[in-house]
Amino acid sequence: MNRTKLTRALTLAFLGTSLIATAVPALAQPDGQGGRGHRAHAGQMSEADRTQIRERMQARMNQRLERMAARLEIKASQQDAWSEYRKARESMFGGARPQRPAGDADAATVTRFRAAMAQRRAQHMATMADATAKLQEVLEPNQRKVLDEMSRRAGARGEGGKHRQGREGGHRHHHQQGGGRA
Repeated sequence: MNRTKLTRALTLAFLGTSLIATAVPALAQPDGQGGRGHRAHAGQMSEADRTQIRERMQARMNQRLERMAARLEIKASQQDAWSEYRKARESMFGGARPQRPAGDADAATVTRFRAAMAQRRAQHMATMADATAKLQEVLEPNQRKVLDEMSRRAGARGEGGKHRQGREGGHRHHHQQGGGRA
């Protein structure tokens, strides 16, 4: 697999994780309301609620990493690269997050916040790409195939759950119904 495909697969995997991370606070509302208008409710969440959600997400990620290590059959000689990879994945939950603007913030403030979040995600993805490349270097060919497969599946899952996006229809479906491009 060339570096471009690896970077693309990792980007898709991270974007899927990011989408889940941003959706969880809306779905975790006590009154069950999410979706449109969830930002007003998200502002009512206590810091303890947000911390609890982050802890649950981190616990699920740790479980996925344990399953991943078992499936890859990480050997003692590969442990250093695996530890670096794992640390890079866990770094998503660390560090200072940009302060979310107030509900009545102007367009420029909202756009700056989104740019700061995108920059944070891009930095994380660059770190993940480096750690993944180092992990790939120490994996045996059959382990690399498993890692490639897991990365591709994680990207597909992150883009829309059970429904594949892109060429298979996914998010282009509404264009076809509305008389747009096929």
